[in-house]
Amino acid sequence: MRSILTLLLLLSTGLTMAQDETLEKLQLKVGESASTLDMQLQFNAVVMDSRCPSDAQCVMAGWADVEVLLITADGEKQALKVRIDASEQHMIHPIVMERADGVRIVVGKLTPYPLSTVQFADREYCLELWVYEDQ
Repeated sequence: MRSILTLLLLLSTGLTMAQDETLEKLQLKVGESASTLDMQLQFNAVVMDSRCPSDAQCVMAGWADVEVLLITADGEKQALKVRIDASEQHMIHPIVMERADGVRIVVGKLTPYPLSTVQFADREYCLELWVYEDQ
């Protein structure tokens, strides 16, 4: 019974959130940029990728550090470093930025996921970003 109540609470919270926010999904390869709302986002680099390869067993899941450049409407540039924890990749998504006006940029996935037999070039990485705006 308790699990059913918890599930109903989570579903109602999710529905309320969906009604209160607009959402845009961006997928950027290293070096690419996209404009959204009154800003531009550029995926600058994968600074480090120490996520445990999917074909290996590791003691720790690891993480990846990425750099995103935020350019505001007035031309101000801010380089933001974000850590994506592989053990939480599908549960908790790091907030890249949160503004006073209710705009939030949240990290989705970083692909490709590492393999022990393959070394990926920077240009192969793709970062998923979600843009939320309170209505």
